[in-house]
Amino acid sequence: MIILRCTQKLLKRLHQPAKPPEPLEACNPLGEWYADIDFVDRKPFVLITNVATGVCIIMPGDAKNLKVLHEFAAGQLAVIFGYYDIYTEPAMQEMQAWLTGDLRFAKTADRSVLASMTQIKQRIWHSFGYEQRTANEEALELCNGLYQHPSLGKARRNGDNWHRPINLLRAKLLPSAEIIVFPTPNSAD
Repeated sequence: MIILRCTQKLLKRLHQPAKPPEPLEACNPLGEWYADIDFVDRKPFVLITNVATGVCIIMPGDAKNLKVLHEFAAGQLAVIFGYYDIYTEPAMQEMQAWLTGDLRFAKTADRSVLASMTQIKQRIWHSFGYEQRTANEEALELCNGLYQHPSLGKARRNGDNWHRPINLLRAKLLPSAEIIVFPTPNSAD
């Protein structure tokens, strides 16, 4: 089951109640996702952002594509995982959770994620309008961007609050490296 927290505009387009019941905790590896709808040249697009990693899914927001939102999201995640060589069991579980179509819609609850999404939408307007990028190209590019959320704390490398989504994604989905402890020479010898 995936919890997809949507803005009021998107809930209306998805024919969901304005105040859906609060779902139970998500059981997918990446946790909750946030979604919003916006327009570029009068064409709707949907931005879906993972709270824990900042990874984004971008898709057309017309009625035909909204019906298969779960399939489109799984497909774009497959592109991202393939491009960055993330072939782990948790990655496959995340894609499978999307493919099942068991989405639980909820209202947004975190202003920090919404603020980040507003910045990302401005970048998408520029990319679609001037650079003529596809949704997959832009989603891959956004993985190397910057993401900030209070729950993430400070980055280890530079000590500020900004993180790269691809690094957060790898930390979530790739197994930690096994540490080999070499015996130290005995000083008595």
